[in-house]
Amino acid sequence: SDDNVFTWLDSTLDSGTDVVDNFELGSDLIDLTDILDDDDNVEVADLIDKIEVAVDDDDVVLTVTDEGKEQTIVMEGVTSSFEDAGLIVNDAITDEFNMLTQILKTDAA
Repeated sequence: SDDNVFTWLDSTLDSGTDVVDNFELGSDLIDLTDILDDDDNVEVADLIDKIEVAVDDDDVVLTVTDEGKEQTIVMEGVTSSFEDAGLIVNDAITDEFNMLTQILKTDAA
């Protein structure tokens, strides 16, 4: 399988912007578990407070904030596949928790 896991470490939160290209819903995941402090059992609920999700034309933008540091992750060109999955309707996110459950790697997945 061609599953990709895009991983950010706590040390990489540098107020910069990273671009994720060719993200495929259902096979690829974004791993932000390391940015949470020493929590061995990371769930989406733990991450959702730290992540802001926005739709920007064809892209979905995640803004991750932790301990005063911020990271912007642009998922390029994913809007249409997210629309097909019902996660985005009329350029609005229908259910942020559900969306994050499908794109974030957690210890459950």
